[in-house]
Amino acid sequence: MTSTDADTTDAPAPEEKPKLALEVQVDSKGTCQRHVTVSVSREDVARYMREAFDELVHKAEVPGFRPGRAPRKLVESKFKDQILDQVKGSLLMDALAQVSDEQDFSAIGEPDFDFEAVSILEDAPFAFEFYIEVRPEFDLPDWKGLKLNRLVRQFSDDDVQQKLTRLLRRYSKLAKREDGAQAGDIVTVNIRVSHENQPVAEHENVWLRVVSQVSFRDATIEGFDELVTGTKTGDTRETTATISAGAANAELKGKDVRVALEIRDVQYLELPELTPSFLDEIGGFEGPDELRDVVRGEMERQLEYEQQQSIRGQITDQLLRGANWDLPPELLERQSRRELERAVLELRRG
Repeated sequence: MTSTDADTTDAPAPEEKPKLALEVQVDSKGTCQRHVTVSVSREDVARYMREAFDELVHKAEVPGFRPGRAPRKLVESKFKDQILDQVKGSLLMDALAQVSDEQDFSAIGEPDFDFEAVSILEDAPFAFEFYIEVRPEFDLPDWKGLKLNRLVRQFSDDDVQQKLTRLLRRYSKLAKREDGAQAGDIVTVNIRVSHENQPVAEHENVWLRVVSQVSFRDATIEGFDELVTGTKTGDTRETTATISAGAANAELKGKDVRVALEIRDVQYLELPELTPSFLDEIGGFEGPDELRDVVRGEMERQLEYEQQQSIRGQITDQLLRGANWDLPPELLERQSRRELERAVLELRRG
């Protein structure tokens, strides 16, 4: 027989599973939350149980009988608990899928219910309930003619160089500063803290970056960059700081203390030279100009992303203007975590 003589009749399509006879009650618990009660008919429960045993009885292993040869009543008695759990899971999955297809709410989360608390009872419908978060329903305002502001920026060579300098810092090394501390440098200091001429705390060899504000566990020094700019090893400086309300020392909370700084060392981050070997090592760049072009391209892509976010935010604000919804706390917590993760990623992008 040749291949053209082969039977090409299509295999019969699998029989469609009948729908469950459900009784569903949906109660609104706020704009974005629904309480759903579902009852599956006893006839459907019996059908699922029967089908499960029909499949099991032909392969069940019961002592004293060959596999698949044990009497059905014995199989049903021995494996009842196992089949009940199996049927419970199947009924829940099929019922949830049918509820999702037939109800007019749009879920934005998974149903919240306790699987262990649900059980199949003798001669009774299979009932369960759950809470679910849904999309709010509202009337869209007139969006035609909506005016939006678009972020516009041109990146100068100085902008690109500043971005490149920040990127190169990860490849930099510390070098000693001889001509006095400058903004962005790192100073090593001994710190003496006193209150009314009485010692409060001492810290040796603390590394501090020369920035406008330096924060410690119990206090913050404002104007730190102005205080130490130009200092060299051996110089001393004094300032005041206010002890925070959350300080461990209750007697000093809210009080001003004297902070004496002894400069032990001044260092700065020495950026690498853009030599051919370095450029090849960090990305196979042909020269400094190609590296700057890549940095500029990354800045432009970041600007495009910010433009899209800004447009999206403006549209959302105007479409939702006047909306006043009670959002589920769990939804707010999840969204807060997402926003925090997004902010962290943005900071890492530099």
